[in-house]
This record gives sequence, structure tokens and C-alpha cells, in this order.
Amino acid sequence: MKEVDELKSALLQVKNIVKIYGDNTVLKGVSFTVENGEIFALLGVNGAGKTTILSCIEGILKYDSGEISIMGHFPSSREVRKNIGVQLESTSLNNNITVLEALKLF
Repeated sequence: MKEVDELKSALLQVKNIVKIYGDNTVLKGVSFTVENGEIFALLGVNGAGKTTILSCIEGILKYDSGEISIMGHFPSSREVRKNIGVQLESTSLNNNITVLEALKLF
């Protein structure tokens, strides 16, 4: 069993994430770990903070405190960017940008 345990490493670690918008604390110390081979889902009612935590994990939104690690790196690191892909819920592009500019953006 030791070999199996050694192969299992945290792909995503979220520790005590806090996100505040003005007077509204949207995320209050959110923590979880996703291990190699796991299937993970975020479920909750509207306004629970699902999109906010995903935006923080994706490096799109800055959080106020806590730590996020993807494969041992910060979400905004080059190493993470070249290994993950993100499809936003809704996307719209400025009509004046080129296809190359759109590709660089995403």
C-alpha cells in the first residue's frame, strides 16, 4: 500500500481563503484538498461563493487571505497556466480584437 500512498499527491490545495467585497465577506476561510485521481465538485445555492472560489483558483480573481496551490505552484504561475485550461461560464469578446489577441487572452 505504500506505493499507492506515494502516488497520491494533492493536485489542488485551498487553505483558509477569504474574499471580501466592500463590507461583504463572500468567502470565509474556505479550505479543501483535491488529490490525484479524485473527482471533485462544488455545490451550493446561488450566492454561496462557488464562482468566486473558482475564480480565485483559476488566478482570475485575487483573494484577501489564505493560500492556493495547484500542483505545488501559485495559480498565476507559468507552470500552472501551461497545464490547466479554463472555460468560463459566459464569455464575450470585444469586437475590435483579433483572433490572435483572443487566443492570447484565453
